[in-house]
Amino acid sequence: MKELAVFQTRPLQRREQVHPLGGLHRWADGLALVVLAAWAWHMGSAYLTDNLFIWGDNPGQFMRLWYPLTVSWPRFLRVVDWNPLWYAGYPELQFYPPGFVLLGLAIHTLTFGQLSPFATYNTLLFLALVLPAFTSYAFLRAVLNPLGPVPAIAGSTVAALFTLGFAPQWGGTNAIPIGLVGERLAFGTVPLVWLAGLALAEHLSAVRLAVAAGLLAWLAILHPFHAPAAVLWVGLYALARAKSAAGRRRPLSSLAAPARRLALWGLAALGLTAWWLLPLLAHREYAAPLVRATLPETLRWLRADEVPLLARMAVPTVAGLTLVSIPRLRAALLATWGTLFLLVGTILGVHLVLIQRLSFFLLDPVRFVAEYYLALMLLGGAALALVVHWGLRRRWVLLAVGLAFVSQGAVALAHMWPNFQARAHPSPRDMLAATLAHPAFDGLWTTLQEETERDGRILFTSYYTYLYWPDGSRTPTAIKAMTPFFTGREIVGGTFSHWSPVARLLWVGDPWAAVLPERVEREDGQSFLGRPWAELNADELYALVRALNVTTVVADADDFQARQFLDAAPTFHPYWNNGFFYLYRVLPPASAWVEGHNATVRLLERTPHRWRVQVERAADGAWLRAKMTAYPLWEARLGSRRVPLEPDEYALARVSLPAGTDGTLTLTYRPGLAERAGQLITAFCALLLAAAAGRELVRQMRRT
Repeated sequence: MKELAVFQTRPLQRREQVHPLGGLHRWADGLALVVLAAWAWHMGSAYLTDNLFIWGDNPGQFMRLWYPLTVSWPRFLRVVDWNPLWYAGYPELQFYPPGFVLLGLAIHTLTFGQLSPFATYNTLLFLALVLPAFTSYAFLRAVLNPLGPVPAIAGSTVAALFTLGFAPQWGGTNAIPIGLVGERLAFGTVPLVWLAGLALAEHLSAVRLAVAAGLLAWLAILHPFHAPAAVLWVGLYALARAKSAAGRRRPLSSLAAPARRLALWGLAALGLTAWWLLPLLAHREYAAPLVRATLPETLRWLRADEVPLLARMAVPTVAGLTLVSIPRLRAALLATWGTLFLLVGTILGVHLVLIQRLSFFLLDPVRFVAEYYLALMLLGGAALALVVHWGLRRRWVLLAVGLAFVSQGAVALAHMWPNFQARAHPSPRDMLAATLAHPAFDGLWTTLQEETERDGRILFTSYYTYLYWPDGSRTPTAIKAMTPFFTGREIVGGTFSHWSPVARLLWVGDPWAAVLPERVEREDGQSFLGRPWAELNADELYALVRALNVTTVVADADDFQARQFLDAAPTFHPYWNNGFFYLYRVLPPASAWVEGHNATVRLLERTPHRWRVQVERAADGAWLRAKMTAYPLWEARLGSRRVPLEPDEYALARVSLPAGTDGTLTLTYRPGLAERAGQLITAFCALLLAAAAGRELVRQMRRT
């Protein structure tokens, strides 16, 4: 067969009846997967525990899972829901990809609720760590199969090991301790999207379309920044295949069919994600992009760690583009190299043009680095497969030259060894049990829980906590984000970088800031409301905490400027400390979730989706402040009459009251037009794809 001819210069001879490795090749796939599974278990099994991993952002990510798992889904059958625990309330998963939470809910359901929330979250960490190894193996095994089982298995296995050892946080294994769960899961899903897109580019069918669209949609809700590279690779593959099939005749017309397939694929995936994307676009002003890396920092990421070694290892695939005449394999190599270079160009273009010249920050260029890494790792595996193939074919010159390059893979794996060990043996100090035993938490949660004004919120003057240990090491953690879990009280501050309006207010002083700096923890102990502590006014801070119904302020021991400011202010009374955390009571102590201007108001009911307030004697110009974030899905009604609800200067809900009002004001959270339209579009697309795929499968079964 012509498709099995690997070299244009020397046609492939008929395969011998006896394989060079005897019957061993028939078991090689199983053996490789067993070895891979054993190594993945060695690396990830430490996370399969009921002791929460708390390094970095993990405590906050756990809270993003915990609230839907214990409140939103059981009580309201919602995942994307109003979450009142942080920053005066926010629909947390509307503005953060909800994929990892959906997966956590699925794990919890499939285990019949036997896993605790801690164990469920840790299972997500395990899956995120090991998934890229198996998906990369599956992708390369299929692409490299024409070279024969032994070369394909060798290359696929090495590429899989690279994904377990490569450390950088953008797709690498450092995403696990940092808490980038969705990022790493998305990185591991990309090879599956490429594989499904490859199949769709080869032949359009309802089943292939449904699978490819479903995987692309899943990738988008895990982390949308990974979707462009996935689509780019499939587009380049389809282009290469179309050009190869057409030869020199009618090059433009040959692209029509692949273009239609890709357009249909993209539209189907958009339809499946409309339930999340449409509301996200409709309420986009309630989130703000972060500038996570400058151009010099991004350039350092492009050559981080083993990147030079992997690039040198991939060189034989360049020769393969000329020597390999298997159309699908050649197209896959072209698509991978094309994706790599186009991603570099995109990253530089976004920095130099969109950010520096046009001040357009919506695209975060450093987020595209992950698939650049993935392309290098897969090309390294493909290079090894080609060299093994040349060896089996006794192409001695090619083998000798190829070995000089792929030997860089062994060096890369040796460099990765410390990371292998670090992921396999996380420090016990990075677990919740050890953290809670640290002196910093002696009495903290109990004191906050038993505070006389515990109905009010807690304000943290800093975000990250650094726990120092006797050996000089330290654990950075966002554990303060778990305060609602430990105390039942809502918090303001104390999380990782957050882009809700109230979070933006505390961070940069503007609740509607269009762009945010890289990491909020860089401001710890230095500034608040976007200004140095020394420039703040005590009355200004007091007005803010009253507006937010903050009754307790907590400063870390390292927050020297914040503590100095609070100690000097007569409206903040220090009443407890353990040498690590310092607690202040807002004076006079009085918790109030609503306040009225020119009207008497009294809170009757406050639940996640409804507030009821008794209003009396409203005069001209009367208004009411409900101390939660003003969000479009909150609706205010006096009886059956709807009244305006708008954000005030703190981005909190302000309701205008008609003169003479005496009655009950009800604030209700319910889906809006964008939410309902998105759900209908997704339901329609899912039913259409399922019906078409089901019909096709039935026909195939009848034919067989």
